[in-house]
Amino acid sequence: MRLVRGITMAAALVAISASGAMAGFTAGPYSGDSAVGLVAGAAGVGAGNGSAVYNHAGPDFIVGDIVVEGDLTSTGIGSWQSEARIEICNPAACVSTPALSSVQTWSGTAHIGPITLTGANAFLTGTSIGNWTFEFFESYNDGGAAVDATWSNLTIQVQDGVPPPPPPPAFSGSFVGTPNTLTLGNKAIGTTIWDDQNPQPGLTDGAGELALGTRVSTATFDNVGNEVAYVINHAGGDLFVDLTGLSTDLDLHLIDATGLPSGGIDSSEGVSDEHVELLGAAAGTYYVVVDTFGAANAGSTFSLTYTPEPATLALLSLGALGLIRRRR
Repeated sequence: MRLVRGITMAAALVAISASGAMAGFTAGPYSGDSAVGLVAGAAGVGAGNGSAVYNHAGPDFIVGDIVVEGDLTSTGIGSWQSEARIEICNPAACVSTPALSSVQTWSGTAHIGPITLTGANAFLTGTSIGNWTFEFFESYNDGGAAVDATWSNLTIQVQDGVPPPPPPPAFSGSFVGTPNTLTLGNKAIGTTIWDDQNPQPGLTDGAGELALGTRVSTATFDNVGNEVAYVINHAGGDLFVDLTGLSTDLDLHLIDATGLPSGGIDSSEGVSDEHVELLGAAAGTYYVVVDTFGAANAGSTFSLTYTPEPATLALLSLGALGLIRRRR
């Protein structure tokens, strides 16, 4: 009969897959403080069992999965692997593992695990900082030798129950009030801010790099009016972007490296093809935003072309470098 002072986890809580851990600790490997090693002694927690103590100095964490792995050696007739248990105590509470093996009688040494135990966090509450105690016992006294088995090369990994940080949210920030800088790969939900003629709820989605001469064809607008922004890594000189092949009314905006409305450089808000430019543009990062004119235009197809010209051509044609804003 098993005698434990902690709460015993049901065998159904044993799982073979470990969760990701961010903190926690690994205690061991243990091979005992005596010639016979850490013992799985007579039934129940108490006298005749081996034990080990691990001091966790911090940081504090919430207990998650516990992973046990080691070598179990039979020392007596009638001993069963399935009787081996470990009582795990944090500084405030105790919990006992279910069977770490389904094997019954055996001889010699068997490698156990890694076995992942889930559900201990329901019992091992409170601080994790301080002494943790591990006691090795048998679930049943079969009347044979007082010590049925010994542990060696034993490790006990106590994992952090807090999951790893999630991936970035599909939507982040807001363009209402003081907007965030536009970043690629993120969508920001709020009021459409690039199109001053048609403010509306919408999404701005960082869609990737618009490379030299690249023509982008897409139809990925959402069901509400939104914008798709592309980054341009400009080498310097005149910068031209053309929006063609429209199936509905779209607008085009050129923004500086801030990605903010205050960084707007040029806008083209007609009813067919659109064009923005910056003559004599300095080398650096720019954003070009394709903007729907109203929710009814969501899903429009379009083609987008980035055509830079060397700064020397701008000097020949204009006689000076400058920043030109064109409006419609």
